[in-house]
Amino acid sequence: MATLGGGVLGTTIKESMMTNAAIGTAVNVSDQLNGPDPFSYVDAIMADATAAATTGQSWKASAAINMGGAAIGSAVKGEDPTNAVIGAGFGSLGGSLAGKGTSLTLKPVVNEATSEVSEAAISSIAAEAVGDKVRDYLDHEGKKQ
Repeated sequence: MATLGGGVLGTTIKESMMTNAAIGTAVNVSDQLNGPDPFSYVDAIMADATAAATTGQSWKASAAINMGGAAIGSAVKGEDPTNAVIGAGFGSLGGSLAGKGTSLTLKPVVNEATSEVSEAAISSIAAEAVGDKVRDYLDHEGKKQ
């Protein structure tokens, strides 16, 4: 059996991780550049790391990884991590559902690789969108009190 370090399986896993990292980073950078907040290199780097780390994981494991990434990113930036962590958790669930739905829809009509890349892209886009909305809602509600 091949390990992560070598053989066909190892190459496939590494390529999937690199693809997911590239997609996650591109989606995060695009989201940041089109949003109202200043660009954060910390957020882009954390998106890269968490996208790679969540490759092939369940939504629960992905949520834990993404929430940890949000906490680390907030700590590096000196921010309260609460709303970012909660947003990342909801974003993980929303992204997972959207990605799985996309994959199930596409699998009958496209090849496996196209389905997997589409799932990763839609998952990342949905996770950013849901996570941002939840975090923004919590940030806004906190200011009203």
